[in-house]
Amino acid sequence: MNAKVVWSWRSATLAIVTLFLVTRLYNLTLLPLSGGEATPLTWALQAQQARDWSDWLAVVREAAQPLHSWLLAPVISLAPDRVLAARLLAVASGAVMLALVVALTRRLFGRAAACAAALVYVCAPLTLLHDRLALPAALLAALSLLVLWRLLVWCEQPTTWRTGALGLALGLALLTSLQALVLLFVVPGVVALWQPAALRRWWSLANAYLLAGLLFSVVFTDPLAGIVAAPASGPVAAAAVAPDWITNVRSLAAAAWTYLTWPFVVLLGGALVAVGAAELRHRLTTEHTEWSDAGNRVTRANTGSAWRGGGVCLLWSTGSAVGVLINEPVPTAADLVFVVVPAFPLVGWGLVQLIAAARRLPALVSRAEPIAVNAVAQNTVAGIVLGACIAPAVVWDRSLLTDPTRVAWHDCPGFSDRARYVEGRQSGYGLGEIVDRLRATAERQRVVVFTADTAGLPRDGVRVLLGDGQNPVLAPVPPGMPVAERLAQRGGRAYQAASTGATLFYLLDDDHGGAGDQEFRQANPGARVIQRVGKPGNASHRLVLYELPWQPPGDDRWLDPAPHFGERIALAGYALPATTYRAGDAVRFTLFWEALAMPANSYTVFTHIVADDPTQKIGQRDQLPVAGKHPTSTWRRGDFITDSYAVPIDPNTRPGSYHVIVGLYRFETLERLPITLDGEPVGGDFYALGKIVVAAR
Repeated sequence: MNAKVVWSWRSATLAIVTLFLVTRLYNLTLLPLSGGEATPLTWALQAQQARDWSDWLAVVREAAQPLHSWLLAPVISLAPDRVLAARLLAVASGAVMLALVVALTRRLFGRAAACAAALVYVCAPLTLLHDRLALPAALLAALSLLVLWRLLVWCEQPTTWRTGALGLALGLALLTSLQALVLLFVVPGVVALWQPAALRRWWSLANAYLLAGLLFSVVFTDPLAGIVAAPASGPVAAAAVAPDWITNVRSLAAAAWTYLTWPFVVLLGGALVAVGAAELRHRLTTEHTEWSDAGNRVTRANTGSAWRGGGVCLLWSTGSAVGVLINEPVPTAADLVFVVVPAFPLVGWGLVQLIAAARRLPALVSRAEPIAVNAVAQNTVAGIVLGACIAPAVVWDRSLLTDPTRVAWHDCPGFSDRARYVEGRQSGYGLGEIVDRLRATAERQRVVVFTADTAGLPRDGVRVLLGDGQNPVLAPVPPGMPVAERLAQRGGRAYQAASTGATLFYLLDDDHGGAGDQEFRQANPGARVIQRVGKPGNASHRLVLYELPWQPPGDDRWLDPAPHFGERIALAGYALPATTYRAGDAVRFTLFWEALAMPANSYTVFTHIVADDPTQKIGQRDQLPVAGKHPTSTWRRGDFITDSYAVPIDPNTRPGSYHVIVGLYRFETLERLPITLDGEPVGGDFYALGKIVVAAR
């Protein structure tokens, strides 16, 4: 290859890399955080701030695959802006995907097609959008391409190293999404299509599957809590909606038309027809003629024919589509990335063929001989054709990079991306303004922020943007439950903060044009609106921030300093509503425990009512915390446990003054935990809550 051609390829590579970086990094946070990004980010935060290993498996307990959140955990600690850091990981996934598209296309169709496929990848609105969002879609698509690339390499020479690399890629894909499960069934078909002789090494392929299975098994193992009890998986739920597959296929096809733009879709269809015609021509003629363009052969003896390359792309994309339909009752544009990107090598090949045909057009029309004139005309026509192919994508991309509210989003029933990213419940428009106000308030005083306990926004978005810590305290509430009812349960740090004078807020996503606001006010009398932010283009969707009045019960006593039982459990406070009883009554009180670290054993709580001599008991109840529902062996650092008791007084008790004492002991040995206060022993193994009076009948 001469120096001119080498520099031409280098210039094209540099231009594509530059275009990729500019389009992916420019205004990266212009589109606000969406609900689909916020939820995996909260899982990543839990892993980043893990109190023990089980926090790393929080995503698994939500019936999702953990790799994306595990990768996000260290990334979001690198920058103060968590959303920016998470999206930079998406850009990195996109860069890997671009490199794999180039590598695959070059192996299947040659260098010219690889350059064209890279251009298609950089310009396509589908990849531009999802390379800029903190969703697992880009990571899954990149790993899918990695599996395909390693598979083609393995076909050429199934060595032990290449088998291990293939198994590792498969395992990582499975740890990203269950949609990748279908690839296990597609792999043998690709091998049979690309290099049938490699199927003789089926045992080597089986070893790759075994390694992938071992990696995947991590999602079923909790080193501290045993087997993870996750909800039913996606495929089981999706089986019931199989009749809707036709509707879902139509939705995906319509989304492809929007997010790939029509020229790329036409190119894909044209490329499929062209490779089919090429194979037919090969079979009908006795002498195979290789097509070439600018010294680049489209088919080569060592990589197979264009028909095989097209078949590999089509089979991989079809398998990916089946995986989406099985696992997702309602697919989204993010799922489309997994399906479509494996077909980009074929689109790139089609673009090369189209440009080659365009370059021949001037010679056919003018029949002119001068080479220089023909070269200029050929390049001009080729440039016009290329511009026409990418122009719709460039228009879409420009809108996304400058004003996402004006983007021509794909919208259809159940598949509205305008609602998802701009004006619906899962859109983060306005959330940043409200979080800024909450953060400013939290700098002056302690605050509690309540949200509806549903995944996405605003619950997860507030946690991502506002952060964690003692102030502010974030508290989810079941949808429709009044905040006062939630506080009456006396659970968690939100109650502790509220009962010590914290200001209470509630963030509502009102998506009913005011109906949600009215319902909330009826359920929470006295709620005062302090900020209202509408979402672009839809007046019925808005975020509303309320300040809530609440009167603490008045019988709580918070201990400062808190007594420590052993080294891992503290008594943060207690509530003893009444102090006067009669013999036979039950003394009711509540203990507020805090786990300083994960307790080493399961401890029993003893609650005694005693005279001045602790051995003279007039009432006793020993039980595991929360009536056995929350034993200390399940506590983790930072847990706040509300533990209520009703201790009956002996009916024969004489009137007088008595003490309520509590402590912890190990049931197997009856050994009590020692108590310290400010690091100093208190000289006993129980803590006295207070005095009660048993009155005469």
